[in-house]
Amino acid sequence: MSHIDFDWSRAEQPSIAIVEAITAVTGRNSTDIPPLYDSINPDALNALVTAKGRKTSSDVSLTFSCDGVVLTVTGDGTVTARPDDR
Repeated sequence: MSHIDFDWSRAEQPSIAIVEAITAVTGRNSTDIPPLYDSINPDALNALVTAKGRKTSSDVSLTFSCDGVVLTVTGDGTVTARPDDR
């Protein structure tokens, strides 16, 4: 399992963090990972997780599977990744 903290208020985007988390769990190079949009819309992910106007940054949590990795992304900048054992 990999747990990475990011600051969404800076230039870091959740979609980039997802790729980093997948590489951390799988040990593969980012160029060996299928395009993220095969699993989730990266623009929608970025907009949802970094949306302004929420009462707290932890108001959103999204869990999905991508390339054999289960990922959870939260509005407070946390990305958790683990192998999908299904």
